[in-house]
Amino acid sequence: MRVSVRGSHEREAITAVSHQPNVDYDFILNNGSRTRVAEQGSPGVVRGFAGTWLYAPADPQTLVNIVISRETGPDGTQVRLFPQTGIVGFTKGRDGIVVAHTGDGCRWTLVVRGNTAQLAPTSQSCPLPGSTVTLTHWAIASDGMRQASVLAGVAESGATASNFLLNVGELIRQ
Repeated sequence: MRVSVRGSHEREAITAVSHQPNVDYDFILNNGSRTRVAEQGSPGVVRGFAGTWLYAPADPQTLVNIVISRETGPDGTQVRLFPQTGIVGFTKGRDGIVVAHTGDGCRWTLVVRGNTAQLAPTSQSCPLPGSTVTLTHWAIASDGMRQASVLAGVAESGATASNFLLNVGELIRQ
C-alpha cells in the first residue's frame, strides 16, 4: 500500500484480498485519489442533490435497485428480494442539509459533504398507516445527474419486523 498526501488531496495504491465465504478475491487499486471537503456543504453542492430523482430499472443479476428484506414474525423468518422503484424528491434545507421526500410520504434529512450525503441524525423513523419505517443508514454519492446509494433500516408492522438493505441503489435525475 502506498499513500501520499498533499494539502487536501490524497493519492493511494492498494493491493488487498477480500475474504468472502468459500472464495477470496484479489483487489487492486492502482490509482485511487480523494479530496478532503469542507465541514459544511456549500450551497452549490447542496443544489446538486435538489430535484426529482427516479430509481433506475432494477436488475436482479447485478442487484442494482434490489432490496433484500429479512422478515421475522410469528411464522418464522423469510428472506425476500424485491425491486426498489419510484421517485425521490430532494429539497434544500439550511446548513448543508437536504430533505428527501419518498413516495410513501416520509421525509428524511441528510447532511451533504462534498459529493456525498448521509442520513443525519443516523436513525430516523416515519410512522405510516399500520406500520413504522426506520432508516438506520442512508449514504448517497452524486455527480449531479446520477446517484449511487446504500440504505438500510427496519419496517415494523404489528408483531412483524423486516430488516431491509438496498446495497446498490441507482437514481437518475429527472
